[in-house]
Amino acid sequence: YQIMKQAGKTISFTSTSTDGFLKAYRDRIGIVLMRFSLPENMPCIVMKDALRCYAKAEEAEVLLPPGVFLHFEEIKLCEEEMQITDAEGKPPVLSCHATAKNTDIQTDISEIPQNGALAGQRVYRALQSGNLPELSDIQLYTAWKAAFIQQIMTSFSKKEQNEDFFAKNY
Repeated sequence: YQIMKQAGKTISFTSTSTDGFLKAYRDRIGIVLMRFSLPENMPCIVMKDALRCYAKAEEAEVLLPPGVFLHFEEIKLCEEEMQITDAEGKPPVLSCHATAKNTDIQTDISEIPQNGALAGQRVYRALQSGNLPELSDIQLYTAWKAAFIQQIMTSFSKKEQNEDFFAKNY
C-alpha cells in the first residue's frame, strides 16, 4: 500500500474484489483495506471469466494491470472493518479509497528488450542475497518492464484481443 501510494499507481498486478472484503486474510500481516473506484472501461481481468478452472470464484476477484494511476484517500475504519483480521489476528492498519485517474502509460519503447526477464531474475536474486544488482541488469530490467507494461495496457484496451488471448492461453 505505501509503495503504491508513494508511486501514485499500481506497481504490479493488483488483486481486488467486486464482492467486498474477506473476514480474514491469513496470508497477510498489517493489512490495509482498499476500496477502488474504477471507470466503466477500466482494463482489467475478471478472474472467473478469464480462467476455465478458477477455485475461488466466490471471491469475485478482479486483477488490475500495473500502471493504473490512483488518487488515495485514507478513511477511518468502521466497527465492522475492525473485525477483519490478518495472519496475527490483528485488525487492519487502515482503510482507504483509491480512485483511478487514468490508465495511460507513456513510453518510447516500441519493442520488449531481449533478456529483460532474465535481468529481472538476476536483480531479484541479488536483492534477496543482500547484494547490489548490476547497473546493466537494473537498466535492462527497467526497460523490459516498461515495454511489458505498455504491451499489457495496449492489449487490455482492446477487448476482443483480451478475450482472444485468454481463450487461447487459459
